[in-house]
Amino acid sequence: MKNILVVSASSDIGCAVVKNYYKDNFITATYRSKNDNILSVAENENTRIAYLDLEYDYSIEKFSETMGEWDLCFCCVGEPLPIGPFFDTDFSEWQKSVAVNSILQLKLIHKIKDRASKDASVVFFGSGGTNKSIKDFSAYTIGKTILCKAAELIAEENPSMRVFVFGPGWVYSKMHERIYNKLTHSKEWKDKTKEIVERGMSQNEYGDLLSKIDTILNLPPELVSGKNFCITDDVDEIQAGKDLYKFRRLT
Repeated sequence: MKNILVVSASSDIGCAVVKNYYKDNFITATYRSKNDNILSVAENENTRIAYLDLEYDYSIEKFSETMGEWDLCFCCVGEPLPIGPFFDTDFSEWQKSVAVNSILQLKLIHKIKDRASKDASVVFFGSGGTNKSIKDFSAYTIGKTILCKAAELIAEENPSMRVFVFGPGWVYSKMHERIYNKLTHSKEWKDKTKEIVERGMSQNEYGDLLSKIDTILNLPPELVSGKNFCITDDVDEIQAGKDLYKFRRLT
């Protein structure tokens, strides 16, 4: 039985992570506001729910005081707003979003590192914007890109840990409902978002990505740590290579 921390278990993807692991592990599931997701996992005897708002230092401090040893951490935090061209956004909101999508998650890991088990693993969730430019999502994309480089650096300094980023792809979450009406500049993304919002969540929405994450977690750290994977990768045939799945210049 492992001790697993799921940061933002109140999110759709965070809730799915908890449900994927809570049968055979002890879960600490954090939330910023209680919703149906967090309430649906709170009744499980192997799950402890805990309030945590990464935007406030006192909340991180208070939470860290209650956190025992942990073996695996999933950071399921994601803030897509503000949406729009970089120069049209409110910079204070833009800066806040970058912090939520990267710096504040790293701050939490930094704070609780001394409780990590010897071979602990950290899974950050990335975005498609780390592999290409997605207009109107600069704060979200830059935040997630910071996580990719941070994972590489942490892995270099902590070779026994598995620290990696996983891009889940275009799966349904309530985030899409939040951003739909904000997409005023990109018809392509508005149409795509409308399609997924109208479809809603399928019965096994997160099954494929959770299966792939499980595969990565069972591979040697020297093969996977510090890397940026995505849902389209064939994780059963991950190739060894110092520069593969990382940010590098092509020439």
